Amino acid sequence: MVRRGWALLLGALLGGCAVVGPDYRVPDRALVNAAPAQGAFLSGGAAVKAEPLPDHWWALYKDATLDRLIGEAFAANTDLRVAQANLERSLALLGERRAGREIQGGVDLETSWAQRSAEAELSHVQPPVRQIYNLGAAASYDLDLFGGLKRGIEAAGADAEAAVAARDLVRVNVAAETARAYADICNAGYQLDVLARLIAVQRRGVALTRLLVAHGRAASCELDRRQGLLEAGEARMPRLAARQRGALFRLAALTGRVPAQADASLLSCRRPLQLAQVIPVGDGAALLRRRPDIRMAERRLAAATARIGVATAALYPDIRLGASIGSTGGDGGYVLAACQSVWPWPADRLDAQP
Repeated sequence: MVRRGWALLLGALLGGCAVVGPDYRVPDRALVNAAPAQGAFLSGGAAVKAEPLPDHWWALYKDATLDRLIGEAFAANTDLRVAQANLERSLALLGERRAGREIQGGVDLETSWAQRSAEAELSHVQPPVRQIYNLGAAASYDLDLFGGLKRGIEAAGADAEAAVAARDLVRVNVAAETARAYADICNAGYQLDVLARLIAVQRRGVALTRLLVAHGRAASCELDRRQGLLEAGEARMPRLAARQRGALFRLAALTGRVPAQADASLLSCRRPLQLAQVIPVGDGAALLRRRPDIRMAERRLAAATARIGVATAALYPDIRLGASIGSTGGDGGYVLAACQSVWPWPADRLDAQP
């Protein structure tokens, strides 16, 4: 058993660092690899074009107010700040993992003063004060024979990419809800204007019908019918106004304000949002790569695959080469130097330890 362990270790040393565990690749059954996902959308036509969608998709409307509102929503959204903090945490963990592949070292310097008592020296004269110092330097390097550190870096990198996708998912939701609320305000304003013109026409129609009924040129039931249409139109006005103000309050919440701080000037919007160009949609594969939820799930799968290698590498011994040098003492002092190599074995493999 011992010989087999040493033979395995010697083979790793002679053959270079081996990386244990499976290598991640996109599963063959993933939809992004399917042939239908590589072509254009079946519903494509003159309304869309096969070009990649820009990151700031709301810029397709070329509306300065919408751009400003989405920027304010990004700045005020707490979920987005949490996602950004999670990303920074993942990047810090990735940096820590990468630092494990570098030479580790440290320097220690300490000094103090001491004075023995005259009684301890059996003397009537007080002994002088002595300076005592300690100076040391140490360095170590992990050979990473079985790729545990490399797989750890792969896992941390995939976690960081998953955190980027999670942040992008929050950004997409915030931008979409902000654009929807602003569009509801403008659409409701447009509908209010159309309804107001319709009510004006219906009022003139009621007045004309009343005149015809008075001169016996129309039945009284016609007046009742037109009056009912007028009242139905007037009843829709408060509902549309309430819908518009509700969208305004939603927009205020998205931008970090209370309803009392809502920008009432937005209620003057009377023109629906219109795209300044044909919608760029790309193809099916680009859509799957663009969706943050799919990217996040795929990167988490990659991280889990890399952690299999980390766990497998933990079953084998780890060799770390280290050296240290130091000096300690008083007046003349003395110097110590040491060189060491550490071969820790897993706790569950103590029976194979030489």
